[in-house]
Amino acid sequence: MLRYCRYFFVVVALCTIASAASGALRDGVITVLTFNDETADDITGRNDGILRGGAGFALGKHGLGLDVNGVDAYVEIPDDKSMDAMADEFTHAAWAFIRKSSDHGAVIFKGEKIGWGPNFHIRMGTLNDTDLTYGSNNVKGAVDKKPERGAANPEGWFNVRGSYKLDTWIHMAQVGNGETIQGFLNGKPAHVTDGFHGAAGRDPMALTAPYATFPGFPILVGASRGRGDNVNNWEYIDGIIDDVVVFGRALSAVEIEKLSKLDLEALAVEPKEKLATTWAAIKYN
Repeated sequence: MLRYCRYFFVVVALCTIASAASGALRDGVITVLTFNDETADDITGRNDGILRGGAGFALGKHGLGLDVNGVDAYVEIPDDKSMDAMADEFTHAAWAFIRKSSDHGAVIFKGEKIGWGPNFHIRMGTLNDTDLTYGSNNVKGAVDKKPERGAANPEGWFNVRGSYKLDTWIHMAQVGNGETIQGFLNGKPAHVTDGFHGAAGRDPMALTAPYATFPGFPILVGASRGRGDNVNNWEYIDGIIDDVVVFGRALSAVEIEKLSKLDLEALAVEPKEKLATTWAAIKYN
């Protein structure tokens, strides 16, 4: 009995440590895709994705990941009322292993078009083999309540050039807190090179809520549409995408760093369930 009690306290300590990084991160989660069960199901049970084209699975950052071929493969997450929360605050994030880039091809995308005006809520993807692009928009297509300088159709875009290499895992994230938008790369604030409203540097850029969430438009993983202002243009990523997560709240910089180090399977199980399962395994096996 003493041996079991000793194990119990060890398990309690381990579960407490393991869940500390993930417990608070569960707040505001809208969808989480880990792909570990060879589906695009949301592990929170809310917003399952649908495999399209030649989408498959391969070794990912954590377990399995979504393997997209750069031709016709992507995942579609249908729009849902739970996504309306992103009008006030949001966080979008994913791991990506890019084998071949695409001009305005998206790791994650939601909207009518990926640019050419305030036409998207989620823009996270590639411009070429070294440059990344991010962005979102508010409902007025304005920046800090004013039209973007020199833009006929203002849009909240920004680029992070010279920031990644092909065949290397990168963690992309962006956060809108109601007043600003900020991009992150590998858990740290991204070095913005150019973008809307003279964007440059690492500082958050003014982009005020309410954000345009584009009701009726799905979230796409591995693909975008509308490059060149033509809704019939589709762009596809060739690579592996893993641990896609969307929040209806703004994560802090500290939380983004934790997220970049976390296996998102941890967001699926409450700590008490983990403890009960582990304790049962120790006691009866």
